[in-house]
Amino acid sequence: MSLTQNLKDISATVRTLAIAKDKSELLELLVSAREDALALQEENSNLKKQIESYDRFDKEMENYIRISINGYNIYQNNEDSVLYACPHCVKEHKKIHFLQGASFQCPSCKTFFPWNASHQ
Repeated sequence: MSLTQNLKDISATVRTLAIAKDKSELLELLVSAREDALALQEENSNLKKQIESYDRFDKEMENYIRISINGYNIYQNNEDSVLYACPHCVKEHKKIHFLQGASFQCPSCKTFFPWNASHQ
C-alpha cells in the first residue's frame, strides 16, 4: 500500500469517526429535547389542574359574602345554616375551612377569631 492510499484511508476513517461523533451528539440533543418536552407537558398538565382548582374555588366562593364582625372580615355562606369560613385560608390558600368551636378557630391554620356569632 502506498503512502497516498494510507493517507486516504486515514482521512476516510477520521471523517467516519467525525460523522459518528456528530450523530452521537445529535442523538444526545434529541434525547435531551425529548426530556424537556415531557417535563413541559407535565408542568402544563399541573398548571391546567391548578387553574381548574381555582375555577372551582371561585365558583364555590359565589355562595359566600364577606362580612365584618367586631373588626374581623369573615366569609359567611348564603345558606340556611350559617357557616363562617376562615378569611386567611380563603385569601392565602384558596381553601374554605369552616371556623369551629366556641372560639371560632380555623381547623387548618389554627387562627382564632374570638367573637360570638350570636352577637353580630
